[in-house]
Amino acid sequence: MSLPTQLFRTLSPGGAQGRLSVFIFHRVLPVADPVFPDLPDAARFAQILRWLKAWFNVLPLDKAVPLLTSGRLPERAAAITFDDGYADNVNVALPLLREAGLSATFFIATGFLDGGQMWNDTVIEAIRGWPSTLLDGTALNLGRHALGSDLDRRRAIDACISQIKYRPVDDRLAQAAILAESGDRSGARPHDDVHGRSHSARRRDADRSAYGLAPDTA
Repeated sequence: MSLPTQLFRTLSPGGAQGRLSVFIFHRVLPVADPVFPDLPDAARFAQILRWLKAWFNVLPLDKAVPLLTSGRLPERAAAITFDDGYADNVNVALPLLREAGLSATFFIATGFLDGGQMWNDTVIEAIRGWPSTLLDGTALNLGRHALGSDLDRRRAIDACISQIKYRPVDDRLAQAAILAESGDRSGARPHDDVHGRSHSARRRDADRSAYGLAPDTA
């Protein structure tokens, strides 16, 4: 028995003292993303699955929970879950799960079954493709952010999302759309359709007169 297996056997006993480890993913990318190096790509996810299969007893979540509540979990019990239902869950992650013989539970954002993306992904793709090295978001109370490197863009994304997510829903949607459209008008790359087939219709009834945003050419 390998050292990791022995360790997890001690930390995650079975039976009445059983513990269920849940490994939560959002995305598995075809190739590594320099702006989000913490997101697994296909090769890295395949390696993670090999570790999970070797070190844990991976169960479907709907079977693991009743076993947990009844005190009948096997030792080193684990479940794999995905949040939000990104298209790459099916296109990239699912074939790798099948190849490894492992199951996963997918929690789907039902508002995007016909494609499109959530507001935070709109912000991510807008800033990823912003055509200058400075984002001036002061008109949206988002501050000014250097975009000279992938790390700068990641920091700007995190800062803008942390500001927008606490605002009312209508404001979140409107401000994300304005950010995207401002980048579009200035030559930003097209946004990814991260949830599926086609973009959901953008909000057209937001009061854009209250906002203004343009990329800084410096």
